[in-house]
Amino acid sequence: LRATKTKETDWDVDRESTIDQWITDARGKMSKGDMMAGLGLTFAMYMGAGKGGDYQHKAVQDLDVLNMTELSNEQFDEVVATAVAAGALRSPF
Repeated sequence: LRATKTKETDWDVDRESTIDQWITDARGKMSKGDMMAGLGLTFAMYMGAGKGGDYQHKAVQDLDVLNMTELSNEQFDEVVATAVAAGALRSPF
């Protein structure tokens, strides 16, 4: 919100897909031979709260990997704003 200078009401958040639904869908697809669904299962198990999702710890690790730990808030906001302006990524799952 800070980086994009927006407020929560400016965003349309899709809350239909839950981690449990992703897991169910991925397992169903894999049982029918769609092995690419394994990526979705891995993602859900890695990111899902209560399923290994430790977002703060992962965020710190990611910043370190991306060499972004030394960025000021202003620089960080610029990176976030650029990523948001690029648009949404399509899910490969």
